[in-house]
Amino acid sequence: MPERVLVRDRKASVKSAGSGSRVVRVLAGCAVIVSATLSCSNAPTGPSSDAEFAAADRSDAGPGLALVNIGGTEYRRIGGAAGGPVWLPDGQSVAFWRIDEQFLSRVWIVDFKTPEHPLVATGGPLVQQKTPEPSPDGQWLYAMGCDTDPPLCDFELWRVKVAGSDAGRVAEKVPVVPPSGHTAIVEKLHDVGRDGRLLVEYFTQSLTTGEHRVLLAALDPTTGEIRDLPVFGLSPRWSPDMTQIAYVCSQFLCSAC
Repeated sequence: MPERVLVRDRKASVKSAGSGSRVVRVLAGCAVIVSATLSCSNAPTGPSSDAEFAAADRSDAGPGLALVNIGGTEYRRIGGAAGGPVWLPDGQSVAFWRIDEQFLSRVWIVDFKTPEHPLVATGGPLVQQKTPEPSPDGQWLYAMGCDTDPPLCDFELWRVKVAGSDAGRVAEKVPVVPPSGHTAIVEKLHDVGRDGRLLVEYFTQSLTTGEHRVLLAALDPTTGEIRDLPVFGLSPRWSPDMTQIAYVCSQFLCSAC
C-alpha cells in the first residue's frame, strides 16, 4: 500500500526573545519556515493540487532511479541504487549520485533519451562527488567532492562545469570565508537559490576557546561569505522568492518571521 502522511491541525506560538528578533510559530508536521522579512505566510506554497499524476506499480524492478512523465506514458529506470535526484534547469536532464562497485561516490546525469553518463569522467578533476545541486543558469553543478584518491578523500564544496565543451572537465573549489576567529568547514550542501546563494551545513570552531558547533548558513559562492541561520534543522530549501527557508525540525511545522 502507498504511504500516507497525516498532518495534524495544531497551532502554537513561541514569542521572540527580544525586540527585532524573529518570531517562531509551531504549526504542525515536520518542516520549518524561516522568513528573511517581517512578513511571511503561515504555510509553504507548492505546486497546484489540480495536476493529475499517473503512477504505475513497478516495485518488482528493484532499487534504482526512475524517470516518469506526468501522463505515465514514458518510464525509464536507471539500474542500481541511486540518491538525491535533481532536475537541471533545462528541464530535460536529471543529476543524481550513487556509490559504484569501487565504493566511490559519483554524480551521474541522465534524461529520457540518452544513456546515463558521469558528471566527471575517470581521470577528471574530481575523484568523487555527491549531493549535486545545479546553479540557476544551468552552467554549473555544485556538489560535495574531493580530488584525491581514497582513503585520503576529504569532501569539500566544489562546482563542476555542466554545460558547453568544458562540461565535466572544469571544477572549481567554492571559497568559504570563516567567521572572524573561527574555522569553517562545509559538511553538507542542501540547496541553491535563484540568486545563486547556497544553503549549507558547516562545522565551525573557535580558535581561542576551542568551542565548536554545526550550523546552517547561507553561503555566497562568489565571495565565500557565510551568513548563519538563527535555528538548526535538516534538509533546508529556499522558497522560490528567496525570502524564506523551509527545513525539517524534530516534531513540528514551524515558521519564523
